[in-house]
Amino acid sequence: MAQKQIRPTIYFTSDIHKGHKNILNYCRNRKFDTVEDMEVAIIKRWNNTVKPEDLVIILGDLWMCKNPLKREFIDKLNGRKVLIRGNHDEGANKFMNKFGFEFACEEALIYVQGIPLRLSHYPYRPSLFARFKGWLRGKPLDLREWKKRPPNRGEILGHGHTHSTKKVSYQWLFWASVWSLLRFKKPVRGWMIHLGMDAWGLCPVSIDKIASIMAQIKREGEYRE
Repeated sequence: MAQKQIRPTIYFTSDIHKGHKNILNYCRNRKFDTVEDMEVAIIKRWNNTVKPEDLVIILGDLWMCKNPLKREFIDKLNGRKVLIRGNHDEGANKFMNKFGFEFACEEALIYVQGIPLRLSHYPYRPSLFARFKGWLRGKPLDLREWKKRPPNRGEILGHGHTHSTKKVSYQWLFWASVWSLLRFKKPVRGWMIHLGMDAWGLCPVSIDKIASIMAQIKREGEYRE
């Protein structure tokens, strides 16, 4: 009898914040009494979704705890793991394998059904127009980690960092949009898909789901849930 072939799935997630005492105050959607309760729930939801043979790409901010607890936590989560480092992930990339990662990097570019998807912990660098608009409204933009944020080149970007529950957003590409409008075409937008677990019920999201979002953006130039 032929053995059934196991097909691994790729998942994305970010911003788990293991050991971060203030995360429950910062993220109102994480309705837990303690950080320990949150971590137990995350492990359960993760392992109900991810199989041991699957691959999970973690887009940073996995933990804020001591080294022995890092490996202990990672070992409780199903799947092979790759880390795209965030602002809370201490340690040089070359040491990340001792924490259970196949490799770690600052940024990556993958292709999902032929469509390029840039992966970074950070969302796009705000445009000058967005910064000016925030200043006029008395709400200046958070420019921390400015140099680490990827510039908007009109690609689709998968990111974490924001802890938003909003799954998809975009940023205008100003001069490219002006040129497009002069030619009676649609303005150019750099789309961003938030892969952080706060947008996906504190659970990794599958590449199939992200592929459907990307296909809709490419097909219609819009996103509708």
